[in-house]
Amino acid sequence: IEFECGDCKVSQYQLGKVSASLLGDGKRLVISELVVDKNDHILRTHGQWQNGQTQLSGELKSEDIGALFNEFDLTTAIKDSNATINYNLAWQAAPYNLDVASLSGNIDWRLGEGHLTEVSDGGARVFSLLSLDSLVRKLKLDFRDVFSKGFFYNSMQGTMQLDKGIAYTQDTKMDGVPADLTIKGYANLNTLEIDYDLAV
Repeated sequence: IEFECGDCKVSQYQLGKVSASLLGDGKRLVISELVVDKNDHILRTHGQWQNGQTQLSGELKSEDIGALFNEFDLTTAIKDSNATINYNLAWQAAPYNLDVASLSGNIDWRLGEGHLTEVSDGGARVFSLLSLDSLVRKLKLDFRDVFSKGFFYNSMQGTMQLDKGIAYTQDTKMDGVPADLTIKGYANLNTLEIDYDLAV
């Protein structure tokens, strides 16, 4: 099956241009390529569905990942940040039916310059006035880290290992304007429980 849609919409969600190449033999459905192109956000994936299990690998590139999340009603504190996310995921259900309880795989991600909203920096705003990164921003006439609420960063990156719906990370790093952070811990997507250790 070769599929192309110039202006796709699912429910209230606008997907933009969608193209797909599928091959099935009665036992296995192969997704040779699936591309969702929303101009500022492009998802590319490939994989298969066999014996009730979905396996998908690919990449998501976004000029503003926070805006993309908000568009799809996903709560996020990330603002004004581009993103590159590579993933290799599997779950025990059809490709269109993500089963969190059986979700496993790996995610490698990187966010560009941006900020986290609704985060109290406990006075770190003062230090951002004195930091070298902040000075560079001022020379660019960028004073957002002083007048906006939130925690500003130059980049964030890390990897996640997923097992039965629990996402673990041991190497997430934030190059923050007021301070650099490392993050280790897990988020349980089944119970929405999080347990992270943050170190400056």
